[in-house]
Amino acid sequence: MRPVFRAAALFLALLLAPQLAATQSRVRDVYARVLDSAGTPVAGLGPADFEIQEGGVARTITRVGPASSTMRIALLVDNGEFTSPALMQLRAGFSAFVDAIPDHNEIAFATIARSYRLRVPPTADHSKVKNSISVLIGDSGSGSALLDGVFESHDTLFRTVDNRRPVRSPGQGKGNELELCTSLTRWTGGHLDAIGAITESLPDKLKEIGVLVADAYRRMTTEYEIEFLSDAGPPREIQIGATRRGLRIEASQARYRE
Repeated sequence: MRPVFRAAALFLALLLAPQLAATQSRVRDVYARVLDSAGTPVAGLGPADFEIQEGGVARTITRVGPASSTMRIALLVDNGEFTSPALMQLRAGFSAFVDAIPDHNEIAFATIARSYRLRVPPTADHSKVKNSISVLIGDSGSGSALLDGVFESHDTLFRTVDNRRPVRSPGQGKGNELELCTSLTRWTGGHLDAIGAITESLPDKLKEIGVLVADAYRRMTTEYEIEFLSDAGPPREIQIGATRRGLRIEASQARYRE
């Protein structure tokens, strides 16, 4: 029998799997982007084009297909004491952000002054979000419920979504809002742009952030979702190999099915 990984295969070590007490076989997913020697995404690959090891043990690939290509975005807006004077710029800026997001992706809109309040549930109708943004009013004298808003939106809008992408969790964050945002960005592989003052350029800045999100979406549309069988033992390193010469694999964190 030939070795599971040929010498010509390229490997990429991924993050360790979470430890699970059970030992039965479970389905696991990993997301991978495959590039040729020119850096162009390669389409049309199947199970025979990949090889997977977990902790040095070959795993059986059960399915390979295009990764899910729909985003759900939670737009949390602080309309409290410090931002109320700039509501005009905020309305224009977040409207520009929404315009930059490709159609059919879902956006939820919530405010976090005083407490988390969901204004528009997740919807692919971006006009509903823009309409709600256009009538946004300030809540003078209130603080920002940033951390509560992040946790609440995760619990109600993301945690139970099927086929969601895995991210590493930073656990309970500590520090001020900037430190918390920095930690959250680092652990999720996100983007942080600290804006020192609200100016006339805010709409352009928020549009730029929307473009970054749109670029991430377009990248996701070129990825594969690879399912394989795994035992649910201690954390083990995962390696993905390409069986064809000249291919390079970029992969993200794996997850167990719930």
